[in-house]
Amino acid sequence: MKIKVSDVANRKLVLKEPKSGKESEVAFMPEQIAKRLHDYIQQENLTPADRIFPICYSTARALIKSLGGRLNVVLTPHDLRTYSAT
Repeated sequence: MKIKVSDVANRKLVLKEPKSGKESEVAFMPEQIAKRLHDYIQQENLTPADRIFPICYSTARALIKSLGGRLNVVLTPHDLRTYSAT
């Protein structure tokens, strides 16, 4: 996803062109995550047009897989999504 700073408003995150096929969807972040994200945006001096995480899915997948390997656990982005949903 290409989430931009302008897609974030307090705890609300607007997901544009989600896999559901809708034009957009709204997700709500836990308060602590929203605060950390706000602090990160401020710290990095990001503008509304900037992407928050300038990496692609394959890079994120490789990073998560690598971190899982350090813990001797097989881990994928989908595993994190499933865990978060429960």
